[in-house]
Amino acid sequence: MSDGAILRLKQTTVYQELINKEGDDHEISERVVGIVRNVAPILGRISSNMPEFTLHDPNHSAKVLELMGKIIPPDTLNHLNVVELSILIYASYLHDVGMACSEDEKRGILQSQEFKNLLEADEQRNRQIQEYKSQSDSSAVTIVEDMMLTEYLRRNHVRRSAQYIRDNFANSETGIAWGGVSYSDMVITVCDGHGLSVENLRNAPYRRDALIHDKEVNLQYLTLVLRLADILDLDIERTPRVLLDFINPQNTVSITEWNKHRSVRGLRVKHDKIRIEAECSHPVYQRALLQFVDCIEVERRESVALASSCRDEIAKIYRFDLVHPISNEHIKSDDSYIYSDLIFKVDHTLVSGKSECNLVYFRLC
Repeated sequence: MSDGAILRLKQTTVYQELINKEGDDHEISERVVGIVRNVAPILGRISSNMPEFTLHDPNHSAKVLELMGKIIPPDTLNHLNVVELSILIYASYLHDVGMACSEDEKRGILQSQEFKNLLEADEQRNRQIQEYKSQSDSSAVTIVEDMMLTEYLRRNHVRRSAQYIRDNFANSETGIAWGGVSYSDMVITVCDGHGLSVENLRNAPYRRDALIHDKEVNLQYLTLVLRLADILDLDIERTPRVLLDFINPQNTVSITEWNKHRSVRGLRVKHDKIRIEAECSHPVYQRALLQFVDCIEVERRESVALASSCRDEIAKIYRFDLVHPISNEHIKSDDSYIYSDLIFKVDHTLVSGKSECNLVYFRLC
């Protein structure tokens, strides 16, 4: 797994840009390769605790990095220094590492008060566990606990990723560092940012002029790049058919997520335009994909607005050229159904004392 991850890393535009700018000093690229080699097997374990989730493995990390190289304007990419380029690579491979969980960690989480609080808040699953325990059905208890563990990891993976980086890569001797100066905190900041709203990136610690040695680092821009690239990884590579058949997800949300990704027939990402085309086999998948494309469009619009909000030289260099809205006109049915964006809901305020009820419809936005 690690050798394949390194091969794909070295083929990315961002890594090649890093190599070109290093000159004779290869400390940063050597550390990048070493850390990716170490973390790739950890990322490969995510599916063992989150089996029904779409892939968050080393290939997802590589795809995020590849997308970064496409959405950054060529002249901006040429301007990024070796520290900024390396932060993009580190963030690609470390932003989801908190979803991985060892067996020892799993036992600790299941016994923690935080997990117990999460379980108690979910009345349905808590009731299921109590029922299975009364029936001495330990295997059924384990299945429900594993479902809740998945939810726990999803909710807490940003915090867990930050802790993983602190525990493993904060050392200036062997970790994320250059010339004896650690910048693991900057990588944590960027990774943390993919779990925040864009508005939060206006504040500290998302500085646009942080320093490592003599290199200025625009943490705000790097975070925006990670967020955009991460949300754009939605094509069929992330949900291969053979894996879908093997996993056979039962959760309705998971089924929708897998088929949403599998519906995508075309994704073209360039620094000035994003195009998405899909053919869906069910209206639920089409609705989910339409809503997701709307989310991508919001992310594009807010990222462009924040990057250009300051009228200074930094904004001219660290910018996005994605000025065109992302269209959803090519998210279509495969002709097995006729799609409508109308849903029906009972308006209880209009229900009379008689047996009939009134139905009103709402257009999905």
